[in-house]
Amino acid sequence: MGIRCTQPYGLPAKATEFLRENAVRKNPCEHCGRDSGYATVCIGKYGMFDEMELLSYTLIDLDDQVAEEFIQRTVWSSGPMIWLGLRLGDGTTIVWADEEMVE
Repeated sequence: MGIRCTQPYGLPAKATEFLRENAVRKNPCEHCGRDSGYATVCIGKYGMFDEMELLSYTLIDLDDQVAEEFIQRTVWSSGPMIWLGLRLGDGTTIVWADEEMVE
């Protein structure tokens, strides 16, 4: 019998790059530049055995807009395999290409 678990693949590289450049960081240190990660809010949970949080990110200098994770695709393989996309406030999405979502 195999192990069943939620298998999150997260956001595509273009989305993580967008967040690195545009998302607000928490508690940045003025001396070393380290911080506590992105300023996020949980907007939902998804998964089966160990739920993962779907997050909303506060964006810098974009009129208080946010970027929100959404479920782009799920496939079952001993648990859900989950690919996330990122939806910006203007409706633009950053998603995985079909060939990147290998089952």
